[in-house]
Amino acid sequence: MVKKPIDLHLIDGRKGASISPMTEILKNRVPAAKWMNHPELWDKAEFVRETSDYMFDVYGIASDQDKHSLAILADYMDTYVKCTEDIDANGITTDFPNGTRGPNAYIPIRNKTVGVIVQLMNELGLTPKAKLSGAKAKNDSSINKMLKGPLG
Repeated sequence: MVKKPIDLHLIDGRKGASISPMTEILKNRVPAAKWMNHPELWDKAEFVRETSDYMFDVYGIASDQDKHSLAILADYMDTYVKCTEDIDANGITTDFPNGTRGPNAYIPIRNKTVGVIVQLMNELGLTPKAKLSGAKAKNDSSINKMLKGPLG
């Protein structure tokens, strides 16, 4: 049985005891991360705990193997936050020892980090896109192919 993300059950119209506790959570808006405006509040362990809880609540996933992907994601998030701290403190440009001014070296590092973060989040089903694509039924059975017809 393919487990569907809990929020898609709401679209199906299915009602059940297992859905109702999550319904209230889904009605909440996504809060801003507390470290967004205060990077010093970033806590890697708390991020792992919150993300692990989210994955379990939404997908019912509690795979021990995911700890590695989640640890790598937390490390990249940590790099992102450290880059942001430097950019906030020193600006988007910097003065070099030779007297020239140029872009802060942490900007390209942060930009590359964002790409890896998004990839890892997609792998773990943490983005809206990943949740929607993971819910698509992939039925390549011979009967399904026949029902699609010659153009399907």
